[in-house]
Amino acid sequence: MSIQIEDIKALKNREAFQDIDLQFAAFIHALADAGGAELFLAAALASYAVRGSHVCVRLDSFAGRIFPEYSADRFGFDDYERLTLRCPDIDAWLAVLRDSDCAGVISAPEDDRRTPLILDEHNRLYLNRYWSYENELAQQIFARCTTAFEPPELPPGSICSISRLFHHADPASVDWQQVAVFAAMRNPFSVITGGPGTGKTTVAAAIIALTLQLKPDSRISLCAPTGKAQARLREAVLGELDNLNCSADIKKMIAQLKASTIHSLLKPLHNSPEFRHNAENPLGMDLIIVDEASMVSLPVMIRLFRAIPPRTRIILLGDKDQLASVESGAVLADICQAAQPGSFSPDFAKGFAVTSQGLMPELPLCVRQTFLTDSAVELKVSHRFNDNEGIGLLRNAVNRVETDADARQAWEVAQNNAAFGLKTCPLPEAAILEKALTTVLDTNNIPMEDSVMHSFRSYLSLLRDYESFEALDKAYAIIGDFKILCAQRNGVYGVENINAMVGGLLGLDKIYSPGMPLMITRNDYTANLFNGDVGLVWNTVNADGNPEPRVFFPNPAYATGEPLDKKYISFSPVQLPEHEPVFAMTIHKSQGSGFMNVLMILPANDSAVLTRELIYTGITRARKQVELWTHKDIFLKAVKRKTMRDSGLEEKLSR
Repeated sequence: MSIQIEDIKALKNREAFQDIDLQFAAFIHALADAGGAELFLAAALASYAVRGSHVCVRLDSFAGRIFPEYSADRFGFDDYERLTLRCPDIDAWLAVLRDSDCAGVISAPEDDRRTPLILDEHNRLYLNRYWSYENELAQQIFARCTTAFEPPELPPGSICSISRLFHHADPASVDWQQVAVFAAMRNPFSVITGGPGTGKTTVAAAIIALTLQLKPDSRISLCAPTGKAQARLREAVLGELDNLNCSADIKKMIAQLKASTIHSLLKPLHNSPEFRHNAENPLGMDLIIVDEASMVSLPVMIRLFRAIPPRTRIILLGDKDQLASVESGAVLADICQAAQPGSFSPDFAKGFAVTSQGLMPELPLCVRQTFLTDSAVELKVSHRFNDNEGIGLLRNAVNRVETDADARQAWEVAQNNAAFGLKTCPLPEAAILEKALTTVLDTNNIPMEDSVMHSFRSYLSLLRDYESFEALDKAYAIIGDFKILCAQRNGVYGVENINAMVGGLLGLDKIYSPGMPLMITRNDYTANLFNGDVGLVWNTVNADGNPEPRVFFPNPAYATGEPLDKKYISFSPVQLPEHEPVFAMTIHKSQGSGFMNVLMILPANDSAVLTRELIYTGITRARKQVELWTHKDIFLKAVKRKTMRDSGLEEKLSR
């Protein structure tokens, strides 16, 4: 039986379509001169895919299958039939789309179609705007990698000597940090990927120092997708100053560099998705370094590239194994997959051997060169985690999961590394969740040295000393050292409920109670506060001599050595953009952040959001200790579920 448009509309709000999908499908159906329900369904799926962070919909993955895919035991047969439909076979579906004047068929990236839907030769269906974004980004990267570029001349030994953290002579192994610096200095476009603690900011600081040594008037910009990531990038680069072997003048120039969010760098236009800086008004920079690039969506990345002049070097830093952007695309992962970091052209290998003075093994050579060859380097050695124990061992085990046996092996690692900062506990039932959190927060029940948690109860005593910036600084450090990470916002084990429970247990039951940590959830460029920034409610003395709550955030302009009263800037609660308590945050929100200790809570029921990348990202937010609350079966399902973002970028970059 053929599908009907009313059958498709009946799927609204049933883990399938929302109003926007159906309205877009109705618009396309009204424009078209043919296509019927098959075209309506294809258009609805294209919108549905973008809402789900994909760039396109792969029709092959839906053709001939039941949509949506409810679990088999969720409904009786009659309800299951009523709440699902079977998508058309692929040949029949493609025939309808090819006959429609609303779906332009392309066979090469240079093809230009003005239709609202784009169908490519691999049965990927795009909204026109997202096909344009993807195609333009691929062309931008291609142009940067193939346009003549005169790299600066690097004297032999200049890379290994720029940082005292680079090893100088180890014939047994390659120092991938030095390779990354060489690639970034040699190429107009480069990608440096690696997990937490592999030294990405050490590399960034070395690149900046070398750039300024060779051209002191270089204009350099540091940026990241969120305010929190921006602040951490600048803090990390400043933390590398003592490791750099360069003049005091160069160090002073590095210390004066500011970091910004990508949005503030590009300067957003009011009530518009566009920016003041674009192809017609480019950024006047010689070098742009983008940190946490895995979090940058396709629409934001293309707008950044449009604003970067062809002669400007651009470097993407990020972890390809981390969660992708919340919005559409997995740009960094697609680039890395196409570039295949780890093997190089003979010219690159020869140049690096000269620069490193032959003190390392020869670099592996690639079998097939593409325009991205030599542009990507993966940092492989973690300086934070021991790969043979604790968090490092679990991180690697999770990343290797392909089979059921691999998943069980990862679970065994999680279970048997308590001596190395990794503890796994059964998920507390809802009835005793508050008691379990009380144990976490109360060091009278758990000796401090055995707990992964800082004592929030000892933290409360600091609030009485509200006129002291030393007390504020200590309190902010405690808040920053420990975080509860949840997989979801809603539900018993979600962020909203956990935040309410913790606030109540600590006696901070009002949002502006002194001691309440708050996270900004919407950018405010006037206040210079950005999504992800974390502040602390703290009493101050008002003009009448009475305590009055204000919210204190780290001052991005603070320089080490200045008085503590310059370290924070404060706002009245009414001045803040949208915000929420943040004893707990989602794992997605935690990207770009790092904490000494983490409690990670997975929900009681399986969900599509529970993926290998989510588990990896959550455990690697901790620098020292992780405690994981979960059921075994939930963990096993999560680590076997790999995030898939449908796009054609990798293929376009592999040509």
